[in-house]
Amino acid sequence: MVHDDPVTAIFVEYQTNWRNCHKCQAMYFAGHSGNGACPAPYTEETGWGHYGGERPDSTFPKGTFDFYLPTKNVFTGGVENGWRACWACLALVYDGPDKKSCAANDGGVHDCHGDEAGVYNFVLLKV
Repeated sequence: MVHDDPVTAIFVEYQTNWRNCHKCQAMYFAGHSGNGACPAPYTEETGWGHYGGERPDSTFPKGTFDFYLPTKNVFTGGVENGWRACWACLALVYDGPDKKSCAANDGGVHDCHGDEAGVYNFVLLKV
């Protein structure tokens, strides 16, 4: 994954504002108010939500990355489609047949909205 300054010649289409949660290590979308529910325990510093190191004024300190996730397959071979944001917890999850439980969905599975209009299908490189 590319962070902070995407090479647009590589990623024709992408979405920014993806962060790594310091508590549960999931990738989560930080482009909404609130960071989504995190399965890690509550702390005074971070609360219940995902935490990417942001300060109280919602800025991020140097050394925390803003990841750019590709939304179109421009690579040859070695890619995996079907990665989406869960609309409940905002984590990046694989939208396959064996969905896992979601911290924000009362024990239900992640809510990815499949192939609806406006829903990104992220393409990740397999290494």
